[in-house]
Amino acid sequence: MIHFSMGKGYKYVVCMLMCLLVFSSCSRKSIPVESIVVHDTIEVVKTTQLRDTVIISPSAKVDLQLPCPDLNITAQQVKNKQAKLSVTPIQSGVQIDCECDTLGIVAQMKDTFTNTHQKSETVKTVVVKEKYIPKWVKILAIVGASSVLSLGFVIIRKVV
Repeated sequence: MIHFSMGKGYKYVVCMLMCLLVFSSCSRKSIPVESIVVHDTIEVVKTTQLRDTVIISPSAKVDLQLPCPDLNITAQQVKNKQAKLSVTPIQSGVQIDCECDTLGIVAQMKDTFTNTHQKSETVKTVVVKEKYIPKWVKILAIVGASSVLSLGFVIIRKVV
């Protein structure tokens, strides 16, 4: 038969060690792993569109006198679409009149449009790692803990 004679202080120390063993068992808290993926998409669409337009312009007229007294010329008039040219002899030379009465010029204009579309997509993934413990390991842990507790109670009874 085993007999311990260490006193009442030993009983409290053994109780504290047993409680410490029970409450600080081998467990680890798992830390969740987060991953955030951001997909940014920028779409640029350029569109060129042709359109017909009329450009209005004022009429233009040029009068010119050239001094040429020895020149023998007859009066002439030439007309082509919206332009008119007239050459007239005068005493000191030649009078030239040119007139363009264009009111509208038909032209093709290019209009360029740029459309920008931005799309942002965020994907958040949270992975919690869970440690797999087989059932037979859990059963062995329970048996071991209960045997340590029962051994502790037996030691405490013997001391008291």
